[in-house]
Amino acid sequence: CHPALWMAICCPLALLGQVQNRLRLNWLGVRANPGDRSPFKVLLGISIIAIFWSILFPSLLMWAFIDPIIGIGWLLPSDLSAIELVYLAFIIVVALFWICVASITRRYIRARSAIPETSCQGCEDFCCPTWCGCCAVAQMARHTADYETYTAKCCSETGL
Repeated sequence: CHPALWMAICCPLALLGQVQNRLRLNWLGVRANPGDRSPFKVLLGISIIAIFWSILFPSLLMWAFIDPIIGIGWLLPSDLSAIELVYLAFIIVVALFWICVASITRRYIRARSAIPETSCQGCEDFCCPTWCGCCAVAQMARHTADYETYTAKCCSETGL
C-alpha cells in the first residue's frame, strides 16, 4: 500500500506537514520564513499529543474514578463532568485547528495550480477537510509530488 495513503488514514496532520514542507509553508499554512520550524515536525508532535490524549485520558479517567478498595467511584458527578468537558474541549480545539490549517493549505494549492472550485462554491476548501479530511490531505499530497519519479516515505520531512 502507498505510504501517503497510510499517512492520510493514520496521521493526516503529519502528511499535511509533509505537503506544507514541499510548498515551503509553515505549520499554519502560510509562507515560511527562514528559520521557521519544520511543519512536519510540529504537526507530527501535535498528532502524537492528540493520539496519546485520546487514548490515555479516558483510561486514566476510569482508573481515577474507581476506588480499588471498595470498587466504587470516588469522584463526584460534577468533577467527572468538568474532567469530561476538558477532554472534549481539547478534541474540539485539535479538530478545528486541523480544519483551519488544511483549508488554508488547500486554498494555497488551488491558487498556485489555478484549480477552480467545482462544488460548494466559496467554501470547498473548508468543506473537504471538514467532511473527509483524510481524502483532502491525500489529494493535496498527490498534487504536490510526482510519486512516479520520487519514492514516497512515511517519516521524512517531505514524504519523498
